[in-house]
Amino acid sequence: MGDNFKSKNSLNNKLINITIFTLCLVIIFAIIVGVIIWQKTDNLKLIIFIPIGILGVLFNIYLLFKEKDKREKQRKKPCRRI
Repeated sequence: MGDNFKSKNSLNNKLINITIFTLCLVIIFAIIVGVIIWQKTDNLKLIIFIPIGILGVLFNIYLLFKEKDKREKQRKKPCRRI
């Protein structure tokens, strides 16, 4: 049962790492597109929604890092047997 838990935990960490990497790519792409749109248009709504979207992606990255840290602390905590 311990090996199954370790492989499940490892798979969860891999999925979290892949998601964080993907979100980092999305945020880089959003910043580049935001700068291009900011230079090309005068539509204020579009210019305002891009930073809001970037902040949303940053918040998701923060939550994933927090979840990953919580899982690592939980894994390192020794089990108490009664």
